[in-house]
Formats: sequence, structure tokens, C-alpha cells
Amino acid sequence: MSNIEFGSNEGQRCRFLILACSAKNHKYCLAGLKLDELGDGSKYSLVRLVTDDQQTDGAVPSELLSIEDEQTQAVRRLNVLDIVEYYVKQYPSLNQPENYLICSNLLSIKSLDSLKDSMSPEELGKLMSLIKRKIREISDNDEDGFVFYNTDRAITSQLLQSIGSNKHSLELRVVERIRLYKTINSVGQCKVRADFTYKGKEYSSISVTDPQLFNINQIAIESKCLVLFSLANQPFLGEYYKLIASVSEVSPDADWLLN
Repeated sequence: MSNIEFGSNEGQRCRFLILACSAKNHKYCLAGLKLDELGDGSKYSLVRLVTDDQQTDGAVPSELLSIEDEQTQAVRRLNVLDIVEYYVKQYPSLNQPENYLICSNLLSIKSLDSLKDSMSPEELGKLMSLIKRKIREISDNDEDGFVFYNTDRAITSQLLQSIGSNKHSLELRVVERIRLYKTINSVGQCKVRADFTYKGKEYSSISVTDPQLFNINQIAIESKCLVLFSLANQPFLGEYYKLIASVSEVSPDADWLLN
């Protein structure tokens, strides 16, 4: 396994609960819940982990998603709902204020199941309850009742510029009646899209960037789903497109996020 060379560690060591590892410019886009306080008042907030690679708009290479066990040399790759650690520092862009710059290789990975080996039942119970509560608070924090300001696939540059201090590029929402399907875009590429309902409003043909869904042909989920939405950092033909970075079905056997 090859690591990426970093200079002296910048930033601060921080843990993140990964909620999405989506496709971006042939690399990845990481987003999740920040679990540590770094003096910036953003503990338990939604953040995006990026690099300074301008050619890929900050996409994360696969080398930064894995870690090698020093004893067994086995390589472990992070998954959604793992708790990971990096050195990071704030790195907001004009349109994505939640961004943090990755300043090191991956330092550690722990699955939620493995935490029971290093924490007492009481400590683990408190942590899980806190994570559930914070995710519910984030998903309930919706001032305008829309996914990124309207029901369209994208928002215009003019609208984004008019938002002001409330600008953000990550939203965690509970949606209903989501339908995932494949379609062919204007240049002949096969893409996954989604239709869904959120607070009684219909959304259609929203782009899906979750690699775990790329092989589906068509699926309809009747139960509620927890969806992490991302707003593109760069415009396409003057518009910033909405992206579905991850989808988690909320069912009797997969509802821990919303209990």
C-alpha cells in the first residue's frame, strides 16, 4: 500500500463519522459528522473532507481512504458509518463553507461494532445516543422546507449569490418514496438519478453519486430514507447541481440513525 507524502503535520487530529464516500472526478468525496471540537465551534456538524487538488476540485484519492495494519500488513478501507481520524484544518470555499482540508494519511478506522471492544457499555451507549440525537437535530433543522432552496435539480448562480450568511452545501434529510433509476445523459453516459418526495414536495432526476447505487437498474423504496445531499462547488452552464451522496433506508432493521 502506498501513502501520500505530507509535510509536517498541519491542522489538528480529528475524528469523523463517515456518512458518504461518493464519486467525484474519478476519485471520491467524503462527508460526515465531525466528532471533535477544534476550537471552531463546529463539533457534531456536517463537514466535507477535501484535498487541495484543484484539477479534481478537491476530490480525495483512494490512497487516503485506506490504512495498513502495522502487525498484519492487512489493508483496511474505510466504509460508510466508520469512525476515522485525520489531521485536518478548516478550508472553506466560497460555495462550500463546510470543507476541511485533509493534512495527513488516514490515521485510524473503527467500525461502530468494534467500539464495544474499546469502550464500556455505558460509554458506548452515551456516544451512540449523542450521535443519533445530533443527526436527528441536523435532519430536522430545515428553515425553508426545501432541499437546497427549491424543487429543481439545480440552483442558479444568482440564487446562490443572494443567500448570504446562511449559505451551505450539505444537507441531511429524511425523504419518502424515493425511486432510483438509470438514464442516458446528453453525451451518452449512463447515470443514476432519483425521484423522491420531501415535505410534500416532489423532486425529480436528481443526480446520484453514491457508488453503491451505480449498479442498480431501477428500485423504489417505500419506507423513509435518510439522504445526504451535496451541492456542487462549481457551476455547470451557470447552475449548481444537487447531488445525492448517500442513501440509507430507514426500516425496522436499519433505523438506528433515527431512533
